[in-house]
Amino acid sequence: MAIVWNEARARYRDTTTGKFVSRATVIERLKESLATSSDAIKTLTSSYSSGSLGKREFSTVFRQEIKDEFIRQYVTGRGGVPSMSQKDWGRVGQLLKVQYQYAAGFERDLGNLSEAQIAARARLYVNASGAAYEYGKLAAVIASGNFTEEFWQLGDAEHCADCESLNSQGWVKIGTLGTVPRAGATECLVNCQCEIRYR
Repeated sequence: MAIVWNEARARYRDTTTGKFVSRATVIERLKESLATSSDAIKTLTSSYSSGSLGKREFSTVFRQEIKDEFIRQYVTGRGGVPSMSQKDWGRVGQLLKVQYQYAAGFERDLGNLSEAQIAARARLYVNASGAAYEYGKLAAVIASGNFTEEFWQLGDAEHCADCESLNSQGWVKIGTLGTVPRAGATECLVNCQCEIRYR
């Protein structure tokens, strides 16, 4: 099975069957990636808490894990590495710069946090990488030139007032919503389960 990117439709296609890969399949792969990163950070947290890893080493490995996951998420949304432009790589860099600023505060607090608190804080960064997928998908949609509207689709979860408000706008011109799920601009922050649809 070979999966290729169809730029006009901003979707992946299976060349064996000729069918487009379902959104559910893509999301499942992304969740698997997030789970792998979560496990790696859990192990990292345990190593730091046990004293086998110093603060500087924790910071280096933690930031690398976050960087890798943000790249995986954005590239998947954008349509794979061949679809990535310099502008896209710059966008990933901007997203990571913001995360590193937050991480600096987190790293300063490490000595005052329990292992459970460190793990909980660290997981937020993994969840935040979901916004990178949404930004990559938005870039792919714009690059295709075949979509003009966006819609904030509520996810299968309890919704915050911000997400309900964005959803109530209905279909609007692309760029009107002003943010994407898990970017931190809604009350539910990086725990958002919503998505943006395009047409």
